[in-house]
Parts: sequence; structure tokens; C-alpha cells
Amino acid sequence: MKSTDYEFNWFTEKNGTGWDTWREVAATWLHHNKYGIDHKKNALDRFLDEYLVPKFIVDPVEFFEMGPQNYDQFLGQFELSEGYRIRQNNEVCSFIDWVITTYYSQPDDDGELVAMFKNPFQKGSNPVKNQETVYNALPYTYIKRLRKILCPMERGNFSDWEWAVEQSDAFILNGRHQRDWFMVDDSAIDKDDPDCVWRKIKVDKPRSIRIDGVLTPFKEGDHFYVIWSPVRAMALYLKLQLPLRTFQVRMLDSGEADTWRYESGSWVANEMIEFVEGSEKRPWQKGIFHRIITPDIGDVMTGLYINTNKTADKNKDEITRGYVIPWQHEEVLYWLEKLRNWQQKYNPITKTTSIHKLDYKHFGSTKTDIQRNEIGDICFLFRNAAAAQHSEKEMPITQGYLNTLWVSLMAELETKIQKDDHTLMDGSKIHFIDPANHRKTLFPLHSLRVSLITCYTIEGEIPAPVLSKLLVGHSRLIMTMHYTKVSPVMMAKKMKAAENKIEEQNDATLHSFLINKSIEEIGLQSAYTDIESLRTVLRVRNPAGWQEKAIGICLAGGNTTPRRC
Repeated sequence: MKSTDYEFNWFTEKNGTGWDTWREVAATWLHHNKYGIDHKKNALDRFLDEYLVPKFIVDPVEFFEMGPQNYDQFLGQFELSEGYRIRQNNEVCSFIDWVITTYYSQPDDDGELVAMFKNPFQKGSNPVKNQETVYNALPYTYIKRLRKILCPMERGNFSDWEWAVEQSDAFILNGRHQRDWFMVDDSAIDKDDPDCVWRKIKVDKPRSIRIDGVLTPFKEGDHFYVIWSPVRAMALYLKLQLPLRTFQVRMLDSGEADTWRYESGSWVANEMIEFVEGSEKRPWQKGIFHRIITPDIGDVMTGLYINTNKTADKNKDEITRGYVIPWQHEEVLYWLEKLRNWQQKYNPITKTTSIHKLDYKHFGSTKTDIQRNEIGDICFLFRNAAAAQHSEKEMPITQGYLNTLWVSLMAELETKIQKDDHTLMDGSKIHFIDPANHRKTLFPLHSLRVSLITCYTIEGEIPAPVLSKLLVGHSRLIMTMHYTKVSPVMMAKKMKAAENKIEEQNDATLHSFLINKSIEEIGLQSAYTDIESLRTVLRVRNPAGWQEKAIGICLAGGNTTPRRC
């Protein structure tokens, strides 16, 4: 497959062995890199196949002898964002620099390498990044409703999560794939466990169901037992509670191998698992439940350990990666503990999962061996009990698997909002799902992080030191607050106060959201000759200057000088 062919064999298979020199140097350079493999490979794919081949530049020397070339202009013919175009240009420039240094340089009298050729391409400057995120933010009112749809009771059981269970019922009754259900023997079901949602399925007509990757036939009258996995729903619930990236949620460690075990608000020595690591003097702490001893009075409290942190994790080993949120979030801890216990009971593991077992689909990008070793092995809290292949039950759920439920959840919110007669300021319906594509939400899953950050920052007025602990991935903010200590008690107090402030401003926030959405809807129904002008008018949001005309409303009218009208 081309997307995972890191040797570029596809290139010579398509264009002939005469291109093997370029194939070999491209593969060698790619293997020399530790990070950003996918971006580099994509850049080389285009350079090799769409730039070199049409010009028939088989020999690298011929390429260098052609002199300066405008590769950025070549990339301009493709529909690439400015930032991505410049990145592709610069990746190829770096590759050419490496080719010159490695293969076309000679040492001078002092032993210093002197390049035989100049790089025909020039690197571009990165564009100024947007000062604000491109994602829309959901009002806190809607975030609370989404939580309620998933989790009707704050201290309930997984059997209460009826909406989430219903999303998989249709698949187990009609489909070949079981979605969140997995087949078990009757003896594996604990009928007295309120967290065990199970079904006895009677086959009413001949059908085949995929079991461990193989389609297994069932006759009419046969029956089988299934248990519902709450993993996917819990991942969404956690994202509705904390401003975490989806990758961070999927990679969380359950703490099953940790020295200390969190149980109902207390900490005990972990004697339940045979593969426990560490000792009391040097405890192993990789799990989401993080044991914190307060420095002042020595109390033991519980925070949350996020074991990945994007670019801040570069060149760090598995012990020093990630960050601790010193927030004893009782509701979140309650449900995380339930999920860990559920996994141990219905989807147990016998050892930590090797990070080298994970494929591209689990990471969402290519990870080199160096990156994998830095991450280390993990007891995945969000391991996929309902995986089609038995070997993947110990591995984390994928991004795509999570997105489908998110779209369904947003569709359910849209339905409920419309039943409540909530509308935009102009009386039109509120949409969370793209009217032109029912499989696409207008609020991507990542917008949840934006929404929660906005709520806590603007409406909750959380102080910067507290925010830096909650959003520790923002390295510049962290460095400025390096010497500020935030205790778990202070964190809990500040977060509670913030939530109260957010609640007080619910109506005002929702009103602002509806106004903004109404203005965005105007853009969909506007006639224009210059899209940038329309975007500017809508961004300024100054309806006072709009003028009513016989054919409609002129958005420029009173907001421009006569010369610009």
C-alpha cells in the first residue's frame, strides 16, 4: 500500500527501475528521521511522482545542474492551504539539503565538507498562524446536555447509559459487525452486576456474524450471548468533562500495573495484578489515577495523570512524559474507576501491551521505533473489548471508531434542541449536523477541547496558574508559571468556583452563541463577488451598518465609504 510504503517501492513499480536512485535516497532519508514521518513521506511522494517524473529528471546530478527552480510555485497548482504548501516545500528542501551533504559533498584541505551543488529549491517562511482556533465553541449549556444524554446519573452504573447502548442495538440485531457488543459464553456474564449490560440474541433467520475476523454462520433458532462495551461512550464522556485531545484519551493507562491502586477514593497496595511494577519506595505511576501526597500536611489525594502531551513529549522517556492534573475530580474518578474495573472483569490483560503491537490506525499517524520506545508499553484504559480481531482487544479504540458515535450524539442533541423549540435569533433551526451531509458534524470532536477551554477561561475566569495545570500542554504558559504551586485542594476549589460562574452566565453565553450562529447562517444565503469581503463583514459582526434594499439586505452599506459601496 502506497500510504505505508516507506521504501517507496510503489514509485519504481509504477515508473520503472530507472528511478531506483531517487527511490533509494528518499527511503534512506525518511529512515533517518524520528518525527513527522507522514508529512515527510507525503511531501516526497508528490516531489518524486509529480515533479521529477513529468520532467524526466532520472539522475540527481541532472536535477542539480538545472539550477534554481521554484518548487513553491509548482505546489501552487494544488489545492493546499498556505501553511501546508510551505511545509511540503520545506520538507523537500530539507531532503535535497541532506542528499547534497550525504552524496554530493567533498572534504576540503581542513576536512570540512564542501557542497558540489547548490540546492535548486528555497525554503519558505511559515505563515503567521491564526491568533484564534478555527473551531467553533459549544456553549456550556449544550455540553451539559451532551453529558446527560450519555450519563443520566452522576453516580449510576453503565446499565443507566441507555442511549449509548441503543446506538449499538441495531448492529447486533441486523449487522455482521457487532459495534460495541462482543460475543461471550453465558458463564462470563454476571447478571447481578449493574455494569454488565448483556443480551441473549436469538437468530430469527440465517445470518453470518464476524467473529475474530471470520464470518461465522448462524442458523434460524440458534442463540448467542453478548456484552456491551462502554469504552467508546466513556471516551466521549471524558472529553465532555476534561479539555483533552482525543489521542490523549485513547492512550490513557488504566494503572493496572501501578504499585498503588485507587479504590473508591482510597489508595491500597496493588495486589490484584501479577504484573505489578515498582515498589513502595520507588512506585510505578503510569495510570490515569495519580497518587499525590500534599507537601504541607502529607494528605494523600488523587489527581489525573495524562501520559501523552504532543510535541512536549519529544525526546522524553516513558517516565518523564505527560503531565499531572492536580484536580480531584470526583465524578470523573468515579466513572474512570468503573471503566477500569469493567475492563479487568470482562476484558482482562495478563501483561502490559507492547507499544510495538500498535498499527497506524491506532496512532493515527506513523510512529518510528524511537517514538514508540519513548511512549513505552501501556495498560490501555480504553482498550477495545469489542474489537473484531481477538488480538486487538488489548489495543486502544481508534479515532474513527470514536467519531461515528460523536456524530450520533450531536444528532441526538440537535433533535432534542429542536423538540424544545430552541431556535436561532431569526427563528431558524439550530444545526449541529451538516444539512448537506448527515454523517458530518458542524462541531468536530476536537472542538470540545476548544469549548471547555473557552468556558473555563472566559466565563469561569480560572486564574492562569490553575489553567496552566489543566492545560499543561501549552508550554509557553507553563514556563511563565514554573514556580507557581497549585495544590489539589486549591485546584478543586478554583474549578468549583469556575463551574458556578459558568452556570451563572449560561443564558448570556447561549444568547451570544445564537447570535453568532445566525450571522454565520447569513453567509450561506449571501450573494457576493469576493468571498474575502463577505468573510470580513461577517467577522466584524456589525449589523447596525447593514442597509435594507428592495432585493434584500446589503451587508456593506453603512459599514463602508461611498467609494467602496
